[in-house]
Amino acid sequence: MKKIIIPFFCAVLFSVPAAAQKKAAASVKTEAVKSKLTPKEVLDNYFKALGGKDKLEAVKSTITDNTVSVQGMEIQMTTKKLGNKFGIVKIK
Repeated sequence: MKKIIIPFFCAVLFSVPAAAQKKAAASVKTEAVKSKLTPKEVLDNYFKALGGKDKLEAVKSTITDNTVSVQGMEIQMTTKKLGNKFGIVKIK
């Protein structure tokens, strides 16, 4: 008798959550909406917001200040990029 009861209760316990998931998934409906924007228009608007494509191409160097905190220690670092060369300027 014990051999029959344990599998029966396991089957009942595991089937109830599976049935609940099937009902919830069936009731949710989503619709796909087509965008009127093309990828080229998105990029053109992005470049326009940054000041224009010609100004972005005129940038030759960048300086980045980073702060990293790991296990209570804080590291500050300044990085400089000139063309395709990359170097660390200062670590505090």
